[in-house]
Amino acid sequence: ADEESDDEEDAESLASMEDDDDQDEGEAHAMDLAKLQKTDPEFYKYLQDNDRELLDFKAEDMEFEDDEEMDETDEKPVLTSEILKTWQRSLIETHSLRTLRKLLVAFKSAAYMNDEDVETKWRVDSAAGK
Repeated sequence: ADEESDDEEDAESLASMEDDDDQDEGEAHAMDLAKLQKTDPEFYKYLQDNDRELLDFKAEDMEFEDDEEMDETDEKPVLTSEILKTWQRSLIETHSLRTLRKLLVAFKSAAYMNDEDVETKWRVDSAAGK
């Protein structure tokens, strides 16, 4: 019984450490952005004009994204041509780095679509007939 309670305490301790890490990472990113504004105002202005999503970052956003990843089931979203067209428009019109990251993740999914050993975020159906 003592061993079980030790295991539970270890699990709780690990979970709280992971939460702290997420919070620390989010806070560190926010501090980096504030420091960037002071040290390189020209680049900060560039980010304001070209990647507003990065600057609108909040530590809570990271927590929410992690929760989304944990809630995912084995069912991956299907990568469709409509999604790709939306990303294409976003890249052309806003030069969004976040969209570029999404596109790169999707590319990896497509590159490894037949390799079951590689974990991917998207399901890519055969391109035949599409």
